[in-house]
Amino acid sequence: MIEFEEGDDALAQIRSFRGTIRVMETPVLPEAQQEYFSLNRKNTDIPDEDELQLLSELLADQSTPDETIKTVLVRLTNSTDVKAFRNIESYASAASGSLQSFALLCLEISRMRLETSLSDEEVGYIAGGLGGHDQKLRFFILVFPADESGFTTNQLQLTQEEFRQTFEAVGGTPEVFDAGPLFLSMVVLLPVMVDFRPEAENCLKEINLYGNFLFPAVYATNVEIPAYSQILDIIERMRKAEQEK
Repeated sequence: MIEFEEGDDALAQIRSFRGTIRVMETPVLPEAQQEYFSLNRKNTDIPDEDELQLLSELLADQSTPDETIKTVLVRLTNSTDVKAFRNIESYASAASGSLQSFALLCLEISRMRLETSLSDEEVGYIAGGLGGHDQKLRFFILVFPADESGFTTNQLQLTQEEFRQTFEAVGGTPEVFDAGPLFLSMVVLLPVMVDFRPEAENCLKEINLYGNFLFPAVYATNVEIPAYSQILDIIERMRKAEQEK
């Protein structure tokens, strides 16, 4: 079993998209994505030439409140005018703090709409909390031993190598392995258009042919890399859920 932190419905919808998919390399905070869509629902009309000029001036005015800046950025993303894109691009290059993640998200959405307007093919951008590259999203993957006493050295080596080969076989790029007695975590770039769950589940089953030492579920998220204490909480929660079945 693969447990996604927020479910995998969104990934299934993405795989059904018929246009060109591009993944943002820069991580975008989930909060920024939620705030963008909330503001976008309230600002759906396309700004005309006069409003574009006003929005540009508000964006350049350092006294403009942060909340107003966010609304300005969202309204600019509704336009396919190159000037709107350049205004967002200029602001995003100098933004900092919480506004930086929001501005970068707006920049990619504006780029998507501009590219779609200039071509016959729809272009979709995907933003993840861990970023990505090309057509791959970055995931944090966690496996841990069935026995709470921990992995042996040989078990860790076998598990790491088997998962490395599995992810590479589906076009993935393993970036980081963090191995210890309590768990093995992996940071992996995985193709958006490939459902890696069946292969990962088969990998887990194959490993368990050598002694049934792996917990029978894998945790995956593209939202964040959990801290050590959070990882232990995830493991505890998954063990408890398995016991209650």
